[in-house]
Parts: sequence; structure tokens; C-alpha cells
Amino acid sequence: MLEKSNCPFCDARNRNDIGNTEDFLFTLSGENVRTRLLRETANFAVMPSIGQIVEGYLLLLPKAHVLSIAQVPRQDDRELVSLYAETKEVLRNAYSTSIVFEHGAAGPALRAGCCVDHAHLHFVPVNVDLSPDLREAFPEFRISSLLEIRALFEKPREYLYFETNDDRKYVYAVHDIPPQYLRRLVARKLGVEDKSDWAIYRGKQELLRTISKLSEWSRFAL
Repeated sequence: MLEKSNCPFCDARNRNDIGNTEDFLFTLSGENVRTRLLRETANFAVMPSIGQIVEGYLLLLPKAHVLSIAQVPRQDDRELVSLYAETKEVLRNAYSTSIVFEHGAAGPALRAGCCVDHAHLHFVPVNVDLSPDLREAFPEFRISSLLEIRALFEKPREYLYFETNDDRKYVYAVHDIPPQYLRRLVARKLGVEDKSDWAIYRGKQELLRTISKLSEWSRFAL
């Protein structure tokens, strides 16, 4: 179970995320939505993001309160990789191929542009390549597996993770970058900068359509 107090993801999971508190900035009451949770395994969950830059924008998060994917316990690796692949396939069948990214926080003061101190991977069904921009700005490491992030950052350190539509995976060493850095870069590439800040653009209608379209996850899953 998630257990960290004052963490919106932990609080949402502990109350089954019925969406009727101010934690996520708007309510889903009256929308016939019981939960935002679309898929759960023993140690992970998938839900649509608040602030849908595009419909189908999902988050995959561990139930344990860890700051980044690099800090996920090794015993959960197989489960993480399996759900990661499943989430990509679900989006491919329902929307399109997706990009995947993470703001890898190392601590409360080392957040890598992350707004919530709880690990979460972003899956966005769009065809944009951020790697040229990131390569120009930060030291780049090409990896072949999500799990290689841990080897690169055995000691806690801020990083950005980005995966292209054609499955190329990169990690970037960063320090003191602006909040929502990758979200803002995606929004700029798509020409929808007004949707870049999830605290301002909540994307409620897109979120509701995502829940409806993916409500029967088994129809799309591997």
C-alpha cells in the first residue's frame, strides 16, 4: 500500500482515487466516474494524468513511495517492465505509438523538474522527438532498457528519461531545471503551450474520454 502522508499519489491510491478532494484540483463528482485507476498490479498502478496535453496521456507509478524509477526495488523489476510494455501496447491500439518520459527526482531539493515527490512515468500518445533538444542541453546516455537507469544513477542524482516512438531510450544528467520541463517541451512541440502546466490546464474532458476509452483495459492489453 502507498503510505506517505501529504503525497497526492499516495493519498489518491489510499482512498481509491474517487477524485472528490482538492488534491487533484478538480472533482469528478457527478461524472459517473468511480476511480481514475485503469490498471493495477501488485506493486504498480496506471491512471490518466491530470493536465491532458492530449487525450490518452497516462501515468505509471509504483505503489511504494519512492522518488524515481531508479529507486524502485529490484524485486519489482519484472513486474515494472511487463506493465511498461503493456501500457505502451494499450496506447498503441487505442491511440498511437507513444513517447515515455520521467523527471527523475533524487530528493525534495533535487526534483529534476518534477512537481510531485513520487516516481511516475509519463506515457503520451504523440509523435514528437525530444532527444535532439535534450542532447543539445544535457549530457546524454543511450540505454537499451529502462532498468539501466539504476546502474547509471546508483547514487541519488537528478535525471531525465526519454523514450522515442521507435523505442530509443535516453537518460540525461540534469540539475536545477524548471518545473514540468519535459511537459512544457512536448506542449511547445505540439503548438499547445497553453496546455503545458497541469495546474492551469486540467484537461478534464480529455481525462474523462481517456477513462471511457480505456475502461475495459483487457480489450487492449497483451
